[in-house]
Amino acid sequence: MVKFWHWTKKRTRAAQLVAEDRLTDDEIAAELGISRRSLACWKKHPDFAARVAEIVESMRQAILAEGIANKQNRIDALNERATLMRQVIAERAADMVGIPGGGTGLMVRTYKAIGTGEFARQVEEYAVDTPLLREMREHEKQAAIETGQRSEKSQVSGSVLIREYGVSLDQV
Repeated sequence: MVKFWHWTKKRTRAAQLVAEDRLTDDEIAAELGISRRSLACWKKHPDFAARVAEIVESMRQAILAEGIANKQNRIDALNERATLMRQVIAERAADMVGIPGGGTGLMVRTYKAIGTGEFARQVEEYAVDTPLLREMREHEKQAAIETGQRSEKSQVSGSVLIREYGVSLDQV
């Protein structure tokens, strides 16, 4: 193990590459022009290990700030998907304008096989796209929760009312 530690460009870069965890140790050593054994010794040094841990934590914080863990990013993603779902509805409405209910964009066309053998034929059927409607409702619910406009309901029992507020269910 290296007893006297001083940072060099190679050691700094090695700490970054180890923290990123995209390359094997052999690949890191080859990229830096050092031996695999040198890298192994560096990794055992407390200063090197501490620097790797700092970089990992910094990357974790960046992911939290910029990724899906960031509330605004989640809201933006919900908005983007809601826009795409409305686009699907608008395009369907234009495509199915002559079909009863088709102008809403909420209808889907399916094909059903009728008959068998040489007498088989395909028949168009139409139905309301309930999975899309369900997904849109879930998006709206999630957006309301994310923005603090909705909270999950909880059940309050009579004993809680009596214990906490001195009120019985008969008084409510």
